[in-house]
Amino acid sequence: MGVKHTVAIDAETLAGKRFEYQEDVSLVEDLDLMDLTPGKDLNWLEDIHLLEEDGTPAVFDRNSNAFLKIYFNIPEGREDELARKVLMKHLISGNSYGIQLKEKHCK
Repeated sequence: MGVKHTVAIDAETLAGKRFEYQEDVSLVEDLDLMDLTPGKDLNWLEDIHLLEEDGTPAVFDRNSNAFLKIYFNIPEGREDELARKVLMKHLISGNSYGIQLKEKHCK
């Protein structure tokens, strides 16, 4: 039996570029997750964890079905917090490809 290969698409491939907040922790450090969450219900964020894609730390954007890689150093103990902040910055910046497609094509 042959080796099974999978193809993963990351957010920067979909966008054709990296976003500054993928590389600079200071751009997400001050985000208040509670403030940015509709209804002040953080339960959905509890499912967001720091993962790894192609050996690089990443967070998964369910809207685009793509990984958002994180290129800055992540201090021990802050992995999930910073993954959540990077994802939230991505979403509020309007850079999630899945959300862009939905806005363009759904009525």
